[in-house]
Amino acid sequence: MHDSFYIQQVLAGHSDAFRMLYRNYASSAWQLAIGICKNQHWAEDAVQNAFVQAFRHLHAFKELSSFKTWLMRIVFRECLAKLKMNRNGDG
Repeated sequence: MHDSFYIQQVLAGHSDAFRMLYRNYASSAWQLAIGICKNQHWAEDAVQNAFVQAFRHLHAFKELSSFKTWLMRIVFRECLAKLKMNRNGDG
């Protein structure tokens, strides 16, 4: 099945369909996060936060890019926020 099928399922109220998106992209998200954060705990937090944000804002995904590209942008932003927070001593 394609990502758009799972996205439509989630948007139709079948939140369990998000598990398939998670399974498909958790590894890629982790690889990006650990590459940026260079810290296992920060990377884990960033990935978790990114998937929560993706789920909460899935209705805003316009399919102008692939779901993976959209998600990786969220992961990237979460990593930058984590790095900034820890640099400032807040994390």
